Amino acid sequence: MLPITITDLDWQKIFKHFLNKPKAVQNGSPFIFMKFYSLFFIGFILLSACNKQQKDAENLLLEQYFVDMNITEEQRESYKIEEGLYLIRSGFSSPETLIPNNLSKGDIIKVFYKGYLLSDEDVIFEENSHTDPGVYVYLIDNVIPGWEKTIPLLKKDETAKIIIRSDHAYKGEQIGLIPPWSTLIFDVRIIDIIAQ
Repeated sequence: MLPITITDLDWQKIFKHFLNKPKAVQNGSPFIFMKFYSLFFIGFILLSACNKQQKDAENLLLEQYFVDMNITEEQRESYKIEEGLYLIRSGFSSPETLIPNNLSKGDIIKVFYKGYLLSDEDVIFEENSHTDPGVYVYLIDNVIPGWEKTIPLLKKDETAKIIIRSDHAYKGEQIGLIPPWSTLIFDVRIIDIIAQ
């Protein structure tokens, strides 16, 4: 992985600079105009290459995790919700478990959870106590897409491990203890689902 990471905020700065062209470009000097856009294009290509390397490294780490956990390709497919989003049920399992809840916007899901990094399981970025569950209001609370897509699939009293690749989480952004392009793991237990 390269030591330089560029976040979405850096992109905003680059585009802001791009839109506020230097005076020589505004005055129409063709040489400076071409030089300016050429440098911008080269920077864009280099940034894309850096992001691709980081995403490739993330994918390799996820593959190694499946190997280390003895999760076969067949099992992996059965856990997959979407590419890069996996739900591994560890509680009870029945045909009814696979039927999504009939949740409506505003329904309340109470959940115990611990979130940590795939790259370093000692880095716990979020956890609630085992006496006070977290409360998630379906389709109202601002949560990452991977959480929004998997939590509603779980039933009351069910436990699971959710693996969320960065494209279903924070992508290239640094959020607190979470580095850019990080796969997240959540151990969850649904305590209650309250219809509103």
